[in-house]
Amino acid sequence: NNKLAEYDTLLNSDDEQSVLETAQLKIEADELYAQLQELRYSLEILKIDYDKELLEADKNVSQAKHDLEVYELENVSDDTEKLEALKKQLNEMTVYAPCDGYINSINVLKAQHFSGGAIAEIAVESKNKIIVSVPDEYILKIAEGDNVSYSTSFSDSEFTGVVEDVSAIKNGQGYDVTISSDKADDFLSGMQVSVSFTTENVTDMAVPSTSVLKDEKDEYYILVVKANGNIVEKCNIECGISGNNYTQLLSGTPTIQTGDMVILEPSLYYSGMTVEPVIQEEAEK
Repeated sequence: NNKLAEYDTLLNSDDEQSVLETAQLKIEADELYAQLQELRYSLEILKIDYDKELLEADKNVSQAKHDLEVYELENVSDDTEKLEALKKQLNEMTVYAPCDGYINSINVLKAQHFSGGAIAEIAVESKNKIIVSVPDEYILKIAEGDNVSYSTSFSDSEFTGVVEDVSAIKNGQGYDVTISSDKADDFLSGMQVSVSFTTENVTDMAVPSTSVLKDEKDEYYILVVKANGNIVEKCNIECGISGNNYTQLLSGTPTIQTGDMVILEPSLYYSGMTVEPVIQEEAEK
């Protein structure tokens, strides 16, 4: 301001020296003005940089808040899932009996690692069941509702029952078949019984399985001696059900009649052979 005032004073003077000084002051004023403009420009640049830094800082703060919120949400979700998993694991550690009864035996110990299978055996007080393991070759012949008979080593009586359930899952020995019987409560849990399954009832004639042979035509036959006769005859037959000891005869040619005798060891005889039939009672004498 002082420079400008001095410049105005010299400008109004007629002295040559004053004119020179006035020119010099004008130059200095111009330089000051240029410096002032430069300072203003620098100030504007600094303000712009400051605004940029402030904007970037706000952006970083917003991003940090967002990241914090996401982190908290993810951790809450993980904690919830872990809590639900622990609850499920706790429920799986609780053993529920499938029926009422009392524990007959326990197959695991405290703190023992459990690898699967039955952990305990439960005896049902209300009604005992008979469970028998049936091999593969017989299981398909047994169905729910089939009649069975069973006996024990400590009783001469034979009891009857009904197939209640046929397991579709094989254990180590076969398939478990559950049998119900009104007499099952007369026995104790764990007792052993001998069971016979009735898979099919037949009323036709049957002969010992050892008496049945096959000829060169791959046809079944038996050797018989007609009633009151003594000649061995070959009789072609049609076989039905074959068990361990007997074979069902559906038909025979010639027709087999009551009183005809079947040769039990046919390999020792031939058709047309003359024999002398011996009644069992006479042979014993």
